[in-house]
This record gives sequence, C-alpha cells and structure tokens, in this order.
Amino acid sequence: MRIKLMLFYEFRNIEQMLNSTSDPIADFINYMEFIEKAEQLNDLSSYPQLVERCKLIGAEISKVVFRGYFASPKLQQMHDDAIEARTQLKMQYEQEVQVQDMTDVKLQNEQNRVHDEQEIELQTLKHKQEIERLDNEHKLKLWKQDEMEKLQRIKKKDEIALQHKEVEASQKLDHYKRLHELGVDMTSYLMSENPQPEKVIRLIANKNAAVMHFHQS
Repeated sequence: MRIKLMLFYEFRNIEQMLNSTSDPIADFINYMEFIEKAEQLNDLSSYPQLVERCKLIGAEISKVVFRGYFASPKLQQMHDDAIEARTQLKMQYEQEVQVQDMTDVKLQNEQNRVHDEQEIELQTLKHKQEIERLDNEHKLKLWKQDEMEKLQRIKKKDEIALQHKEVEASQKLDHYKRLHELGVDMTSYLMSENPQPEKVIRLIANKNAAVMHFHQS
C-alpha cells in the first residue's frame, strides 16, 4: 500500500510564524524525524485504529511490515546530502577528538617524563647530600680520634716528664740526706751548686728628677 497525502493549509498568524520558524514547509514534513522513527511502523501499537477496526469485522492483524518509503528525488538528494554532511562532521569530530586525545596523551607523557626526571634529580641530590654527610661525619670522627690520640700522647709525655722530675727530685733529696749524714755543710754545698753572680748592677730611679743612678757591687 502506497499512501500519498496532500495538505491544504493557510497561515492564520503571520507574526507567530515568522517568530517561530525559518522554514515552515520543512516543519510540516519533518522528513528526518520520519526516517529516524520509521522503524515504529513495524509495531502494531502504531496502528490502534486499524487493529480495532479489524476486530469489529472479524479479522485479526498479526503483523505489520514496513517495507520502505518513497520520496521525490530532490527530497532524497537533500536527505543524502544531509547524511553525508553529518557523516563528514562526525568524522571530523572524531578526528579532532583523536587528535585531542593524542595531544592529551603526549602532554601527560611529557609531564610524567618531567616528573620522573625531577624525581631522579631529587633522588640523586639526596644521595649526594647523604654521601657528603657521611663523609663529613667520617672526617669529623677521624679528626676527633686524632685529637684524642694527640691529647693522650701529650698527657702521657707530661706524665713521663713529671715522673722523671719526681725521680730526679727523690734522687736529689736522697743525695742531700746522705751528704747531711756525712756531716757536709748543706748551706755551703747548696751555695756552691748555685754560685752568686760576680757583679750586680742595681738601677735606682729618682722620683723627683729624671735621673737614674747605677750601683755596682
């Protein structure tokens, strides 16, 4: 069954038409919406009056098959052109999306690369600082150890020198004791060990005059 329709219309409100649409005939036909919803013509629910009428005459519609439509070549060409334009726009959109996705991936990879490089540099710097810290600690430990050894050597040297002096003093004291026991005059003996200088010069300054006296004995 091929159905043809003829529409008779008139515009009752020109101002409303001008404000509401730029192509009133296209709004009447709505060709694209018809094509998009043509599958509904295979559903019996789209024909309630047909089904009800068949029941009244003792018939039953079991199935309806939509087998296509017919359109004028000009309208069909418009439809094909619209499909091609939409397909082209869709392809361009998908291409732009892919380019954008690739750009985002490259940007993310670049950010990850920079982050990894910064992380490596940071870890390298930390490692270098840790090595320097350990090296400084080791040098400080060696310096402290060396200073302690120096102090120990000085202390030991002083102790040895003190022991020698104590031994010499003890030996000298024993020597003096033996001399005293032998009846030696210790005063004369000590004076002989520490003789007086042959000459003594004394300088006496006069407080009231810039005169200095020399006394020699």
